[in-house]
Amino acid sequence: MRDPFLSGKKKAVIQVLFEQAQILDITGPLEVFSEADRLVSQTGEDPQKGYDIRTVSRDAGPVRTSSGLQLVADFSFDSFLELYSGGVDTFLVSGGTGVDGACRDKKLIEFVRKISQEAQRKK
Repeated sequence: MRDPFLSGKKKAVIQVLFEQAQILDITGPLEVFSEADRLVSQTGEDPQKGYDIRTVSRDAGPVRTSSGLQLVADFSFDSFLELYSGGVDTFLVSGGTGVDGACRDKKLIEFVRKISQEAQRKK
């Protein structure tokens, strides 16, 4: 079964997760897109104006943030690239104490370069 994210019916929002990322840098923007999607649904607007939000990391699964809380990535970098061939509308990469380690992760840097070339919006 294909993930509904891959259908292209809504604008695709991708948030990169990495160890020791600042949780507020992740959850704050995702909450804004989530609320915007709810408003689109409630007002009867064209669903394509809504947002489909997913997280991605080196390995799908739990990622520990700088606060110690874990978030769960929907996709690994590899599985995302295998399954998703459409353009990403919004591409987000957080900050936090883990940035230095993330900058040394060649696989993460390669993924960011590839997706950021295709994304409509990058933050």
